[in-house]
Amino acid sequence: QAERRAAEAAELQTATNIRNMQKAKGIAWNPADDGFVPTIAEIDAYYRRNCLVQASLQYAKNGGRAA
Repeated sequence: QAERRAAEAAELQTATNIRNMQKAKGIAWNPADDGFVPTIAEIDAYYRRNCLVQASLQYAKNGGRAA
């Protein structure tokens, strides 16, 4: 089960990278067209969560002060 979760996380990270690249280029992208299971909504939620986690780590590193 841990292996499956790791594979899902890797797929989400790869899909997030592609999503961000296509979005920056202004290109519409359907993950299913390239064999990805997660939807755009799931990819975007994963990205937002990771951004929040990174921001919280930076906040903690700065002793509870905004960067």
